Amino acid sequence: MVFGDELASIYSPLSDKWSVPTQVTVKTTLNMRSVVHARGKVYMFGGNEYPTAFIWFSVEDGQWHNKIEDQPNYQMSTSYYDGDKLIYMVTCADKINPKVSRVQSFNIDTQQFNHIGDLPTYLEGSDLYVRCNQLIFVDGWTINANERLEIVFFNLTTLVHERSYPLPWTVRTSCYDGVDTLYLVADDCEFISVSLSTGQLRDLAPSPVKPNPFVLTCGPQRGALYYCKGANKNYQYSIKLNQWIHISDSPLGLGAEAICLLSDRQFKR
Repeated sequence: MVFGDELASIYSPLSDKWSVPTQVTVKTTLNMRSVVHARGKVYMFGGNEYPTAFIWFSVEDGQWHNKIEDQPNYQMSTSYYDGDKLIYMVTCADKINPKVSRVQSFNIDTQQFNHIGDLPTYLEGSDLYVRCNQLIFVDGWTINANERLEIVFFNLTTLVHERSYPLPWTVRTSCYDGVDTLYLVADDCEFISVSLSTGQLRDLAPSPVKPNPFVLTCGPQRGALYYCKGANKNYQYSIKLNQWIHISDSPLGLGAEAICLLSDRQFKR
């Protein structure tokens, strides 16, 4: 599912065709980094409103649903679904204590938030992944607006920093295969994979177009990534062939603000 210009469309890799599920306006005040799919719903959290809002799109009925939560003023959210019942969120930009990052979980069964604790560091602009009881943050910014240039691991239970891997450049967009590998794209189109267990980096075929944030995702099938940037800039990447393959354009001509895989299959690999 691709979001852009306040509208959304859905791409099917099997048919190489697009559909437009709804013309309802997407609230762009919400944070696109927080877009996550879980059990047939696409959730968005945080943003520039207070009280904090979150919305979800139901794949089943094709409608948007909205809810307002009187949460603390943590606006810049990044989210990741654990494949079971929890969506983890790490948020910053608290006006009272801007040097910490708040760790929460959202239970999709009970629709309730739980405050797990606070990380003693500022993690704005990082992509978030969860693996083996670890919170994994990719790049982002420090409290002094410096590039972090590392992958950082925190223990999910204790919130203690465990290790870090250095990065060769600023990450523009990333995705996780659900097993052990991160795929990262740089501003100048460099493209690498990183093993989360060893930290080993591997150079891959450069991205064919300059990337936007949040526009890379694993596909529903093994061995494929998808990158959607807009008219004549949508591609599939074959992991086996190390090759980018052009795919069709959305009928809306969307310049993507975010992309979300409408499948939980990566958690079953």
